[in-house]
Amino acid sequence: MLALQVLDVKQFMVKLFYQPVFDQFYVKELTVRTFFDFSMNGKRNIEYYSLEEQDIKKQQPKIYWEEVKPFIFQLIKGNRTPLALNLVLQFGEEQTKQILKLCGSEINLEDSIALYINIRFESGKLILTSGVARAVFTLDKTLDRVFEQELMTFLKNADIAIQQE
Repeated sequence: MLALQVLDVKQFMVKLFYQPVFDQFYVKELTVRTFFDFSMNGKRNIEYYSLEEQDIKKQQPKIYWEEVKPFIFQLIKGNRTPLALNLVLQFGEEQTKQILKLCGSEINLEDSIALYINIRFESGKLILTSGVARAVFTLDKTLDRVFEQELMTFLKNADIAIQQE
C-alpha cells in the first residue's frame, strides 16, 4: 500500500471537482462530514430510472465520479470546508486491464481484481492511499508494485504535487 500526502489541497480539490481528472473512476464509497454526515455506497439504484433508462443503466451498475461530483460539490461548497471527506475510487475495467498487462503475469480480471485510490481529507490534510483487492490470496506483490508505479505516474501527469508518507 502506498500512502501519499497531497501538498496543495486546494489545487487537488479543483482537479477533483472542476476538472475531468478523476471522472472515469468508479465511486466505490463516499462519506462527507459537514454539519451532517452523508454517505453513499457507489451502487446504482436501477429502480430510480424510467423503464427505457433501466435497460441501459443495468449494463453499468457502478457509478462514475463524473455522475456524482456535481451533487457532492453542492454538499461541500460554501464558506466552511468539510470536517472530513473520504472517497474511494475504483479504476475502471480498461485501466485495470492495462495495469494487469504491465505485470506480465497470469493475473486477469476473472480473478476478481480491483484497484483503488482512497482519498481522505480531514483536519486540513489530504492523504491518498492505494489499494489492491483480490478474491484469491497470493504472496506475489507484483501487481501492487506496478499499480503503485502507475498511480504515481497518473498523479504526476495530472500535476498533483505529493510526498510519500
